[in-house]
Amino acid sequence: MTPSYKAIHYNQGAIWWDETTQLPLIHTKEERNTWTHIIIDEGVKAVPPYTFFGCEHVTLITMYDSLERLENHCFSHNKRLVKIIWSKKLKYIGYCCFYGCLSLEAAYIPSSCRQLDYATFEKCIKFKILSASLATKLCYGVILDTKLLELSPFEGYERDGSNNHSINHWIKFRHNGQPHLQLHKICFGLNPTIEKISEAIRLQGNDSMWIKDDIGVTAFEYLVLNPTCDMDVVNDFVLRILDFFR
Repeated sequence: MTPSYKAIHYNQGAIWWDETTQLPLIHTKEERNTWTHIIIDEGVKAVPPYTFFGCEHVTLITMYDSLERLENHCFSHNKRLVKIIWSKKLKYIGYCCFYGCLSLEAAYIPSSCRQLDYATFEKCIKFKILSASLATKLCYGVILDTKLLELSPFEGYERDGSNNHSINHWIKFRHNGQPHLQLHKICFGLNPTIEKISEAIRLQGNDSMWIKDDIGVTAFEYLVLNPTCDMDVVNDFVLRILDFFR
């Protein structure tokens, strides 16, 4: 008989239904599809590769603060994953760790993390927000094929000789205190206002306030893609751009 949907725990190198019922690390797809909440228990320092690959009904992952490493493909293809509660001591996120998590929209990486390996959030097609410390190294393709990449692909966007998308320069531009990073934070924040946007553009040295160097267009892209943005702010922004051309 297949168990009902419930939370499962990872501890001592094994997966548990509860404190006394241990499951094998190799599961059928039907068994994995009964899991909705993955809890990485206190005392666990690392989760091995592919441990929770393809858990299609998981919506929440909770990590206790002892966790330091997530290895490659730990949670890839968790298609319904929408929320992650991170360990405050996490240091490393392995390659393709959240690859293909189709419902994930945001990740707020703890400041303790020193590296996101390549393609961490690749193919997360709804992914819009990546918040990470400036000390966190972002490797190749971390946000490839996500909504975040679509926001402003012209900034340092290029192709390498193998015809793969190369976004290293683009990520550095976004991530190392460049002007657009502050603009991104304001426009994609919880309460964007025209006043805050104007000030960010003014500090960047843009005399025209809205148009020069496509900054106005970039801000507009951020605003319309922000799911929490009030449409009055967008409309006000458009009116100011139109006034500029009159």
